[in-house]
Amino acid sequence: MTNYIKLVKLVDYSEVGESQEQTQRWLENLKVTGVEHGYMLGDETTSTEISEDELEQVEDIAVFDFIGSWYEDERFYQRDIEVFKHKVSGEYFVVETEDLWEF
Repeated sequence: MTNYIKLVKLVDYSEVGESQEQTQRWLENLKVTGVEHGYMLGDETTSTEISEDELEQVEDIAVFDFIGSWYEDERFYQRDIEVFKHKVSGEYFVVETEDLWEF
C-alpha cells in the first residue's frame, strides 16, 4: 500500500474566513488564467493509504501550484506529476513523496 494525497478542484478551494469578494476574485482569476478546470494538492490531512489495484493512471487532469494571496492575482504553474483516479469513488490522487510539497 502507498500513501496518496487527494486532489482538490481549484474552483472548490477556499480558506476559512474568506469574504464573498475574495471568493469572487479567486474564481474570476481562475477563469482569466484558464485554469478553472484544474486541480491542486489537498493538504497533508488528505493523505490516504490506498492499494495500487484501486487506482488507474489518468492523463487528462491538470494539477497546479500557485503563488499569490487574496490581495493580488495568483500566478498558476502546472505541475508535471502523475495523477491517479480511484476506480470506485472517482476521486483523483497523486503519490505522496518527500518532495511533493516543494515548489
